[in-house]
Amino acid sequence: MKKKTVILIIGGVFYAVMLFLALFARGFYEANLPKVRIGYLNQKSFWLDGEQRYVPALPEELFGKRLFYMREEEKNGEVRYVVYERTSVVCGEAKDGFYPVLDGLDGYTAIVTEGMEFLKEGEEVVVLNEEEIKSWY
Repeated sequence: MKKKTVILIIGGVFYAVMLFLALFARGFYEANLPKVRIGYLNQKSFWLDGEQRYVPALPEELFGKRLFYMREEEKNGEVRYVVYERTSVVCGEAKDGFYPVLDGLDGYTAIVTEGMEFLKEGEEVVVLNEEEIKSWY
């Protein structure tokens, strides 16, 4: 009888732990993901090749840093945010704190503006300003 009671207690604890993990696993997972803020490049006016054009403008504080862009991807039936490094960005000469982006990024690409220091290619992230960004489009 004592042996049966011990087995029932162990089984009950096991199922309680499994239920707890099933209910809170997503929260534990997201707590360990890198947190980032994203934004979009504004269009600014620059003199390029003798004519004035509006092109995406990279802020001075992001110039020279590793640039990551974000994509929404579906995984296990949920939309997840994944970042990829953009290494081939060609910029022109700075004007008023912005660099004209000549190639490699457009104004419709969500780029990481904060939290890019420890990111890795293809890594899932949590977007801190998700609501603010969704109101943009």
